Amino acid sequence: ASASASSSRDDGIKALDFSSNFESGNLRRAIRVGPAEYDLILACDTNTNGFTQWFFFKVKNMKKGVVYTFNMINNEKSQSAFNAGMRPV
Repeated sequence: ASASASSSRDDGIKALDFSSNFESGNLRRAIRVGPAEYDLILACDTNTNGFTQWFFFKVKNMKKGVVYTFNMINNEKSQSAFNAGMRPV
């Protein structure tokens, strides 16, 4: 899967180009919700009841000095360490 939010806005920050078109890639959709903020929807893990507890995708067109925010909308599992405050490095 490959996703790119709107190509440009008046804020001068180009949209990022997301891709998970490789083995184990699991990004289903990226939605630009602000100049440097994206809602990410992940594909569910195989052989689960709709759980998602990991993420694997690449991002292009990031600009040095810009702080980007990625909101992983459906990265959840009832017993996940993320629910207890764990954060990715």
